[in-house]
Amino acid sequence: MHSYYLVQILESLGYKKIPLNKSGLGTEVLFKKNKVVRIGVDDRYDTFAKFVISQLQSSKHYPKIYRHVSFIGKAGLPGISDEFTYTELELLDELTELEASQYKTWIDTNLQDIWLGKVVASDPYGLLDETYQLANLAKNNGYLPDFSQAKNVMKRNGTFVHIDPFA
Repeated sequence: MHSYYLVQILESLGYKKIPLNKSGLGTEVLFKKNKVVRIGVDDRYDTFAKFVISQLQSSKHYPKIYRHVSFIGKAGLPGISDEFTYTELELLDELTELEASQYKTWIDTNLQDIWLGKVVASDPYGLLDETYQLANLAKNNGYLPDFSQAKNVMKRNGTFVHIDPFA
């Protein structure tokens, strides 16, 4: 099955596309009530989703993933050969402009030390342990971290949540 058709099926079931999703090229994001469906071709997101699931989703700073299937069909319109992933997860809230600015200042100030495994003095968002975990996962897989973009962090009832940490 092509992802194009899967999106059509989901829309017929009442899911709505998020028109300006910030998940990058080749990614469709739809939602219905409190559930999001993310369809994409990003192998780094696949690694992230599998990691979150392997942690038994024990951290409040990771999204609740209800279902994740790796590379199940062809992405986009017929004729495109990239395979895609399918992920069902909780609907989260975007950071406000002020929160995004403050988060970006904090992460940009500390990213090099986090990447090097050095101790960081402040943790205003409670994300530090998870950020170290994700930095190590990125290094182990040859990925670059993408923590500096506030779009890769959302929130659940005021708690900051990593949602797409790799470039």
